[in-house]
Amino acid sequence: MKKGILVSLGVVALLVLMIWADRRFPAAGRQAANAPGKAGDASMPAVVMKDLNDHDVTLSQYKGQVVLVNFWATWCEP
Repeated sequence: MKKGILVSLGVVALLVLMIWADRRFPAAGRQAANAPGKAGDASMPAVVMKDLNDHDVTLSQYKGQVVLVNFWATWCEP
């Protein structure tokens, strides 16, 4: 019986702490919809890479398309 009461008090204490922290620090863990770094954000830096034919390619060339970028090292096996 005592163990159940202690566990219940611990859970209540954690809930109170979580509610207090959420009200005290409302922006913690949340990002605005237009925060820098979101996909499609105009403030993202230009990225220039080489393609398989040694030509410069920028991600802005593929705006509106899905792009898979595979980074690997020469010592990594396929």
